[in-house]
Amino acid sequence: MERVDGPAGVPLLTVWTHNADDDAETFERLKVSLTDYLEREDGVDLSKGYLMDVFGPDGGLQHRLDARP
Repeated sequence: MERVDGPAGVPLLTVWTHNADDDAETFERLKVSLTDYLEREDGVDLSKGYLMDVFGPDGGLQHRLDARP
């Protein structure tokens, strides 16, 4: 995972996964796990939202999320 400042300072998360499963349920678990970790362990402020791109094992884009309010 890589985290950089995105537009207006919201975190831009880029995630590479070995999991080829790109269904919504798998993505939801990944999203919750990563955001909980970032807030709890790294103190990342997600109050203004975040952007997340998830790439699968073949390098293809699996998900793109704009979680800004």
